[in-house]
Amino acid sequence: MRLISLRHLSLISSKIKISPISSPSKLACFIPVHPNPTYQFFCTLPACVWPINLPPATEWGYGVKANTVARRVENIAENISSQLFDKNGHVEWFSLALDESTDVSDTAQVLIYIRGVDKSYEVHEELLDMYSIHGTTTGRDIFKGVEMAINQKNLRWKNLKCITTDGGKNMSGKDKGAVALVSKAVENDGGSKPLVLHCIIHQQSLCGKCLDMSDVLKPVISTVNFIRSFGLNHRQFRQFIEEIGENDLPYHTAVRSLSCGKVLQRFFELRAVIEIFLNEKASPSY
Repeated sequence: MRLISLRHLSLISSKIKISPISSPSKLACFIPVHPNPTYQFFCTLPACVWPINLPPATEWGYGVKANTVARRVENIAENISSQLFDKNGHVEWFSLALDESTDVSDTAQVLIYIRGVDKSYEVHEELLDMYSIHGTTTGRDIFKGVEMAINQKNLRWKNLKCITTDGGKNMSGKDKGAVALVSKAVENDGGSKPLVLHCIIHQQSLCGKCLDMSDVLKPVISTVNFIRSFGLNHRQFRQFIEEIGENDLPYHTAVRSLSCGKVLQRFFELRAVIEIFLNEKASPSY
């Protein structure tokens, strides 16, 4: 985690005093999530401190040094972890969700999410732990991290009722995958085999990369262009849909996030109306 240096902070103002109680904690929460000295950072940071007309040399030395902020960040993390520990200490049954991915430094990061139910049937959902794997990422390596998190939070394997992972072999392997090892640990602790689910988000991502959307977009774009590009066609179409209380078709652009989804959604909603209109126009593209 890269912290803002004192030199960067001093660009904001030469007359700022840090509140001795609340502002250092706010600063410790604010700086880690804004590691780069951007324009937004310099505009928002003054809200964490109090402007006052005092000599800067005696005021900047308190609360904004890198080591001081880093120590406060660690204290905040420990406090959050202790709150999570106290909450999960009363969990009767719980489920886990595991996600393993590689960051920009090619280090495997494993996230463990927990959803638990206490005696009063109140549901808690939190990030249980995150740890790095610098070597191999086998099912045994992932299981060791899960086991360490379970032991640290004083949770019982037998209370684990469900586990959700992606479809990788290191996660869902029948014998050596993390799911298989977790299931064995649950059964060894006297519990029943947990329900195993696969996360569909990864499958959707794979489908989005493999499917050729041009087969769908080309006829839609040609139809929309036929209606919108010709003034007569567009006027007739608008008059036609106004009679049934519908709105016009949007144009498609090459920027997918701007119009592709909107065009497809609107085209699907008006598919019956468009079919009738094209039949009346006897369009060759129909």
